[in-house]
Amino acid sequence: MDTWIFRPGQGIQSDQLEINFGSSRSGLREKLTPLLGPHASHQPDEDDYVDSTLRLRFDSAGSLSSIEMMGGKLQLDGIELVATEFTTLNEALSKRRGQEPDWNYMHDRAECPDLGLGFASNFHCGGDEEDDGIAWVLLEPVIKA
Repeated sequence: MDTWIFRPGQGIQSDQLEINFGSSRSGLREKLTPLLGPHASHQPDEDDYVDSTLRLRFDSAGSLSSIEMMGGKLQLDGIELVATEFTTLNEALSKRRGQEPDWNYMHDRAECPDLGLGFASNFHCGGDEEDDGIAWVLLEPVIKA
């Protein structure tokens, strides 16, 4: 798949597809399956695509509530969000905004609520303490602090 573009508060898009928060699960399955292949579901509220590098999570009404990227390419204003390291990402987001993002650090990830982004480094996922490569990115319309 091509590079995905993150549109804060809206969803992601590529040259071929748009995946928008609030979209119905059935509608997304119909749209995504011909281009990305069949989905896998490891949890009742999730659909995985593209060898599990793209995970869509749905609320109880069947509407898309979050997108998780565990590989591939995802960008915001030309800034790579997945295939990078947290230090590099923080510097690029700081330059974009003119100030360092307001991060909420947790034991398993860092979140930037105003952009609707959450990140886990390889270290957060059980890797070496020095490895700040991005393991996954969580996208939501709004991350509640």
